[in-house]
Amino acid sequence: MDQEIQLQESHSKKLPAFFTTVTPLSKTLSMALFIILPFAGFYLGIQYEKLIAAGPIKSSITTPPLVVSKYSQISPTTYPSSSVDSPTAIPSKDECHENDKFFVIVDNKTGNFLIKYKSTINQKFNCIYSKNLEDYEILNEGADWYQELYNNFLFVDSGTGPPPRGIAIYDLNKRQMIFSDGYNLPISIENGHFDYWKEIDTQVTSVNCPDKESWEGGGIGTAIEERVSFDLNSLKKSSLNETRCSPRQ
Repeated sequence: MDQEIQLQESHSKKLPAFFTTVTPLSKTLSMALFIILPFAGFYLGIQYEKLIAAGPIKSSITTPPLVVSKYSQISPTTYPSSSVDSPTAIPSKDECHENDKFFVIVDNKTGNFLIKYKSTINQKFNCIYSKNLEDYEILNEGADWYQELYNNFLFVDSGTGPPPRGIAIYDLNKRQMIFSDGYNLPISIENGHFDYWKEIDTQVTSVNCPDKESWEGGGIGTAIEERVSFDLNSLKKSSLNETRCSPRQ
């Protein structure tokens, strides 16, 4: 018994006094930890649960959206099998559009257009610029862009700046360009007609262009435009008897 008491006394003598002495400060710290630690643990648990529920962290780098036609959406990352496409073609992110008769591929490097002809409505092609003998190719002349695929007509926009720009219409059945002109927005392609605004040779005055002075004062030019319609069947252009004043940069 005496040995145990001596052993305990020897251990207690090894600890400094500030470890074994109860002070008002130690009481306050103990009470604070007793209150704070449960709340801190609860808060950290809630945050961890939110992190787990949110799933994996997503990268801030987003893939540019694919430009698709209103007729169908073909992803550039999927390549349906096709017996007429070259099996050695390398997949790329070419821009593709289609309707029930044609499949249009825009080369992501050159901007050239490649038209493939469907033998059936449900025929699928790879979204890869791979030319075959039966395909129709339209070469990009430097600043040509896909505009719309309407029935058997391909609309190609041309220009590097804001409107007015150029427009070219190709008849895919005839494999030739049937119309080209300068145009301004808005445009309409429906019921076999292409409606757009066209600059005409009319002098701009404060009467036909009320904003003339303010625009020109800000360094902006002006022009008078007429609303016209191109008939895709008769290939004739006619006036819709509407005019407006339009700014020019």
